[in-house]
Amino acid sequence: MKDSKIATLEAQRISLLHKLERVSEKNLNQDLRKGKWSILQVLEHVIVCEELSIQYAFRKITQPDSLERVGVKSKVLSKIVTLGLGLKLKHEAPSVTKPNSDRNTSLDTLRERWEISRDNLEELSIQSTGFLELGIGKHPSIGSMSFSQILAFFRAHYNHHLVQINTLFELAMANQDKNGSDKK
Repeated sequence: MKDSKIATLEAQRISLLHKLERVSEKNLNQDLRKGKWSILQVLEHVIVCEELSIQYAFRKITQPDSLERVGVKSKVLSKIVTLGLGLKLKHEAPSVTKPNSDRNTSLDTLRERWEISRDNLEELSIQSTGFLELGIGKHPSIGSMSFSQILAFFRAHYNHHLVQINTLFELAMANQDKNGSDKK
């Protein structure tokens, strides 16, 4: 990977997936905090956000005449959203980014989807080099986003949900220890 920000995102992805391999599929899918998402549902939400953002950006770069420079308002809102994610402020996920209600998703399935998404992100970074300061992305709260803003959002969004995943991971590991469950 040529882009260091993408390489950082990729290292985080690989590290997290490696860590989650220690948890049984049952515990990955289990509602460990009543009424809250499972580990895999949180992970699926992160992946869906990335997939949709990348798909949108690919559509936008095929219409270069419609692209405009990202304005000051977008830059300020991007910083605010990124800061809000860092402060762990809660925000309702847009319905299109909510995980499938089926709690029987597998880690392998999500790993494969995320890998494809990251390959697409790398390809987008190559294809969008002429559009770096143009609004190829879109966020419900920010509006138009540049490629670098998309990457900053991905990182902040991942880190925001990593706190949630780590809490659920600890509960899952305690649950496995208590129930004597096998790792896989």
